[in-house]
Amino acid sequence: MNLLDWSIFIIVLFLLITFNQIRQRRRATPTSIYEPSTLYYGFKILGIQTLSFTFISLPGIAYYYGMTFLQFFLGIPLAIYIICAYILPKFKASTTTNAFEFIEEKLGTKVSRLAISLFIIQKILLLSVCLYAISIILSLLVRVSFKSLLLIVTFICITLTVIYKHKTKIFPKKMQLLCFITLMIAIILDILYKLPDGMGFNDVLKFADSFDKLKIIVPSLSLKKGLTYINGMVNGTLLFIALLSLETRVLAIYNKTKYSSRTKDSLIMNGLFNIPLQALILFTGCMLFTFYQFNTPKLHYNPHNEYIVMNSPYAQEYDSIQQKYNVLQVHKQEVSQLYTGQIYQNYSNPVLQYQLVCLNENEHELHKAAQQTIRKANGKLEINDSDFILLDFIINEIPAGITGFVIALFLISMIAMVHNEVKYLSQRSLHYFGPNTKTEIKPSVIQPIIASVCLLLALALCYTIPVFSNLIQMLWCYSSLFFGTILGLLLIAVLTPNVHKLAVLYSGITAQISIMILFFTIDIHYIWFNSIGVLLVFLFTYLFHNTIEACQIIKNNF
Repeated sequence: MNLLDWSIFIIVLFLLITFNQIRQRRRATPTSIYEPSTLYYGFKILGIQTLSFTFISLPGIAYYYGMTFLQFFLGIPLAIYIICAYILPKFKASTTTNAFEFIEEKLGTKVSRLAISLFIIQKILLLSVCLYAISIILSLLVRVSFKSLLLIVTFICITLTVIYKHKTKIFPKKMQLLCFITLMIAIILDILYKLPDGMGFNDVLKFADSFDKLKIIVPSLSLKKGLTYINGMVNGTLLFIALLSLETRVLAIYNKTKYSSRTKDSLIMNGLFNIPLQALILFTGCMLFTFYQFNTPKLHYNPHNEYIVMNSPYAQEYDSIQQKYNVLQVHKQEVSQLYTGQIYQNYSNPVLQYQLVCLNENEHELHKAAQQTIRKANGKLEINDSDFILLDFIINEIPAGITGFVIALFLISMIAMVHNEVKYLSQRSLHYFGPNTKTEIKPSVIQPIIASVCLLLALALCYTIPVFSNLIQMLWCYSSLFFGTILGLLLIAVLTPNVHKLAVLYSGITAQISIMILFFTIDIHYIWFNSIGVLLVFLFTYLFHNTIEACQIIKNNF
């Protein structure tokens, strides 16, 4: 970024934080006489579900793999139907305020503590992904090692947690969502403007479709690799049931709307917004792919990795790959221009299309060769660069001045997300695992300590667990590993509350241990652990319940 971008970047960071603090101080304490609309609540649920780094990661996935990742979100309508038909009526009939209190009421304190423990572990893993996301943005601005950036980011987040311990929000979710939706639309329009003259929106769709980038449905069943329609529908439905049933901030909205028809309408509105939003973000990635068919993309998008390899003994090898890559790009752009000319005339030339596909395959091979060279230079570096694609476009292609504004938005939104998650974690941990008796230490003193411990644990995970995939895929992987078990416990509380409590406790522990063993020993796509977790909980509950019943019968007879 140039001096103008840096100036706007710093000013925007300052203004966003200052404006929000003034806004919170001036907020009147009495609530408005007007109740928020269903649209408001639906948009609020969407804001809670949609994380800031989604807008960075999903375009990178679509750039390489097209819009097939949208299959993951197609289970949202079915998830909302199941929640409205079976789970919300149970919550309404209960006197509890969240899912974990409901589990405690039906299955006992031990099962509830197990569920909240798994939930907190998942949240700490989410924190580690958030720290990665902030470090990725900063790595584009300053040339500092990634581990050092993680330390700096953690220190900043701990400081903000202490300073803003009484503040609810640094950057409101609804404002973030509106800003990023506007940004995605602006990027699409900017790409359309920068494409060759005469290439309209329909031409772009035809061009992207030639490479199957707009293909959404993959009608097959795969246990190992790739996301298909059946995988997404089955496991995506279970994951979104868990997200919309277990997230306390979503349940607070259910309580505000008193589990009425407005609650169901809010969930339906969320479902109507969610799928088009994810489609918009993924389509932005497809637009980036089209843009780089006529413009030279980078061989590798992570600048820190490029700096490392160019200052290593493998610099000459990397430079040789770069030269081949540049020659290929010139040829690809010529063929793209010719192919586009055919599309203008409503004719898809199969010969030119085949040439473009082959050129893109060759480009992919050179990209992989560059990654392997980077890995030779430093085996500990993460070579997946899909999270950098959109950020690279923003820094290099968006007009000066706007770049600083956009980067500031991303950075402050992710810091705000970390602040909200840490505050939520500290409150939940203190509520469920804090001392039952009143102590002289006030919660306002204990919570920042718990928050700091959570951030340090997340930092330790960052150093221990490498970035093994795209950030959003890492998040869904972590969620799938734990939400299946937690959802299984919740469904048992909803469907069969009269089962032996010890049987449920043992089944939850056994199921979670089994999932972790399967994850490290069997080659299976992470999304399947949602359904595996639910099935294992029900299976082990049935076995332990019958075992306990049999033991009681034997004990009574003898």
